Amino acid sequence: MTEPQRDVFLCDDIEHVDHIMVSAFAADPSFAWTTPFDMPERERWLLGFLHTWHMFIRRHGGFAVMDSSRASAIITEPYHDPPLGDADIKRFHDEITQATGPAAERFITFVELLEEKKPQGLPPHIHWCLGGVLPDRYERGAIADIVNWHKGYADALGLEHYLEASSLGAMERWSNAGFTRVGDPIQMPGGEVELYPMRTYRRSAPSA
Repeated sequence: MTEPQRDVFLCDDIEHVDHIMVSAFAADPSFAWTTPFDMPERERWLLGFLHTWHMFIRRHGGFAVMDSSRASAIITEPYHDPPLGDADIKRFHDEITQATGPAAERFITFVELLEEKKPQGLPPHIHWCLGGVLPDRYERGAIADIVNWHKGYADALGLEHYLEASSLGAMERWSNAGFTRVGDPIQMPGGEVELYPMRTYRRSAPSA
């Protein structure tokens, strides 16, 4: 049976997008490393980080896309050429420190490793920073419509997509959406938590 096509739209409801991300990543192994389950006020610090990252992305040209059920969203960051400067990164780290209390050091380590261990030689791409579905409002196919919208958007710009899958399960889901593993896993300190870099390959090539 074919799933119904949903509309997707650019979403400026920051609070709701943040709510989706906190709900989607509450049990995620990467964020269990940054904010262990027994950490006091864990949800506060997790929300603080996700909101700070969301605002950083928007400040530098990124946006969130949501499906019409308002149950799923993806936050993406544009390709920066040249890369963001040291002052921008320092401001981001300072904001993380202010927003995440006792978890700040691990969150800063997390974002630093995502950048430092990013595979070399990637083509110009859109970075899919965060994507999630509300667990209690999951509708089959909802996020697939956002994925398809983004693929068409990137294809029109001549760009690839890149993301870090935060678990083996996530890697399998993104593989089904057309992403391919690239480079080595990104290990958090201790070696027990890994993220998996993935990219797309354009559906059409530019004219010669």
